[in-house]
Amino acid sequence: MRQSQRAAESAAENGMTWNDLANIDRLETLSNADRDVVEEVREVLARHGALGRFGLTLLHSHFELAPHEVLVETVDPDGRRLVTEARSVSDLPAGTLVPTSWRLDGTEPVPIIHCWRYPSGMHAQ
Repeated sequence: MRQSQRAAESAAENGMTWNDLANIDRLETLSNADRDVVEEVREVLARHGALGRFGLTLLHSHFELAPHEVLVETVDPDGRRLVTEARSVSDLPAGTLVPTSWRLDGTEPVPIIHCWRYPSGMHAQ
């Protein structure tokens, strides 16, 4: 089994991945109260030369995932659409996913969103 599929299965098996996140309707956006946290994260990323690699996201949910599901981003470059949808881990071919968003509130980063890696290398264009 490839690393990307193991990551997806691990995410699907981990109870803190998605369903316990607050719904977007109950969250406030970034505020002045978050300024110190954001600045410290930025300083750490700058110190490690990773400002162009990592950023921040507001952790939230829109719906519940089944225990065997993960969130997967797909892209339609011609239609200029990016879609995130729930997919069953068992339906995903090995080696096609790249974790792109992680929760950091456990002892290890836990992937919560994956991006589809196309065999054509479409994303590298």
